[in-house]
Amino acid sequence: NNYYDEMPMEVEFEGSFSQLTMLMYQISKRKLIIHPTDMDLTTKEIVDGQTNLKMVGKLIGFKYKETKP
Repeated sequence: NNYYDEMPMEVEFEGSFSQLTMLMYQISKRKLIIHPTDMDLTTKEIVDGQTNLKMVGKLIGFKYKETKP
């Protein structure tokens, strides 16, 4: 923990299952280190046979601490 800072972010996303899984896939492919924790997936609504989901949780980003000259 001497070399990096944690940047926690409370997040809430809504969409179809495929949209939410694509989002998590895209996050995992970033060069930044982002760690999802305490993610909860619930059904928000079903309209005309389409299920909308709600995903709530925390993303923790990490960044290197800046060195003092």
